This record gives sequence, C-alpha cells and structure tokens, in this order.
Amino acid sequence: MPLTAAENHINQQFLASNSANAKASLSRPSALAEALEKNLLKSAGNSFASSTQLNAMFATAAVEMWLRATHSFLMSASTTLSSPIWSSVSGYYASHYAMRAFSHSLGYFHVFRRKKLVRLDLQTFSCLIEKKGASDREHIVYWRLVKDNKDIGNDPFFSHNEDQRHSDSAHRNRANYSDHICAFPEFRVLDEKALRARLKILSEMELSAVPAIDREKFPDLDSVQIVAYHRIVRFRRLLDDILGNRIRIWNENRNPAWSSNFLDFQVTEPRLISAVSAVA
Repeated sequence: MPLTAAENHINQQFLASNSANAKASLSRPSALAEALEKNLLKSAGNSFASSTQLNAMFATAAVEMWLRATHSFLMSASTTLSSPIWSSVSGYYASHYAMRAFSHSLGYFHVFRRKKLVRLDLQTFSCLIEKKGASDREHIVYWRLVKDNKDIGNDPFFSHNEDQRHSDSAHRNRANYSDHICAFPEFRVLDEKALRARLKILSEMELSAVPAIDREKFPDLDSVQIVAYHRIVRFRRLLDDILGNRIRIWNENRNPAWSSNFLDFQVTEPRLISAVSAVA
C-alpha cells in the first residue's frame, strides 16, 4: 500500500536524521526551539528556509519526546499506590509528551517563547508559520494537531485536550487545581535507602544563598529539591508560629503519618549574604 501523507512526511523527516551533518547540534538542549526562534526573528513573511540539519531536529525531537513520555509513564506506574496525585499528573504528562512526539514527527513545533506554530514543509524545504486558534496553547495545540490529522487522527486513543469529565486532562486538572482532594496513602518508597540518604543531604546541606535554579544546568535537581524542601519547611514553621498548638486540624496533620519515617522537617539554614550584611 502507498504511504499516506503523514507516513510519507515521517519517513522523509527521519531520513534527514541519517545525514552526516544532522547530529552536530543535537546534544545541546533546546537546539530546535532556539533555531526556530532565530529564524522567526529574521523572517519577514510567513515562512523561512529549512535545512537538512533543521529537518533532522524535528525527528530527533520526536524521539526525545517519546522517551520523555515513556519515562513519565514509568514514574506514574511506580507511584500508583504511594502517590495517586503525582501518579495522575505524571500519567497525564506521559500522554502529553506522547502527543508532542506525534506532532514533532509530523513536522510541527510550537515555539513557546514566541507563541508561534511552525510546520515543516518537506515539499518546499521550508518552515511555514501556521495560524493558531485563540485557544491553541501549548497543551491544546499538540493534541489538536494529532486529532485533526486525517491520516492518523481517527484512532480512538487520540483526543482533543479538553477539560471534560471523561478525559485525562480533566483528571490532571483535578489533581493540579482542585482543593481538598485528600489522597495521601501510606508512602511506598521505591528505594528507601536512597531516599533517606537524599533527604539527609537536602536537610543538612549548608548554603550561602538561596539556590538559583539554572535552566542551562537541567536537571538541576539539587536546587529544585532544596528550594522545594525549604518552602515546605517554611510553611510548617509559619503555621507553627502563628497557630502554636491551638488548632486541632494543624496538630493532627503537621506530622503526616505517611512521611514520618522519612521527614523531620529540619533544615540547615543558609547563611545569606544579605542577612550577614544587615547584621554588620
């Protein structure tokens, strides 16, 4: 059977990734987004010329996004019992990354910082700046591109990303945006020894300043986790300071049973330069 238009595009796009000069810039994060952004800034019309290297980056971006989906799925499956909330969120992101993988393989990329949708046209060897709908945000547009594709969109596992009752998007939104979910079962750790060691490091790490979370150091997990832990501790301390032991619901919940084997909410406070200067 002859290839459909979608299949033909995917075939040609991935063939470009086999070229000798296609891999030079792919080890750097955001290579495709930054290349498209530069071209958008220089473009005076509704398109700009592509290249073999740029074509290849759409293919490798699709593969990387599929790997991201797979990893997120494993995290979702792993936290099914220990954290239904995070299992739901990471399960949604597994789907979102998968839909991005499909979209990138079809030659689409949403340049987030410029809010532009770019489509790779292999017939003209150019990138077309597509018109977007008013609601075509990052988590809407990639799903729409797959669902509306005439060659693959009829698959019942593809859907528009809509906040309807019977959708994984609504499920993620419930986990992210609703209050009083109260889904905190006993925490089942993947590797108890590793978790205890990690928490000890984060709680005892000496700091001279609040960590600056640097995108270019991704994944800067030390900074991400240290900042998150200090924020958690600060909330607990704030309520302790304000409420004391007068409020039953806080007394009953300030030491969750499902975290008590791992967390004592203690930190080594950073010796902030600004604080030292103020004292001096």
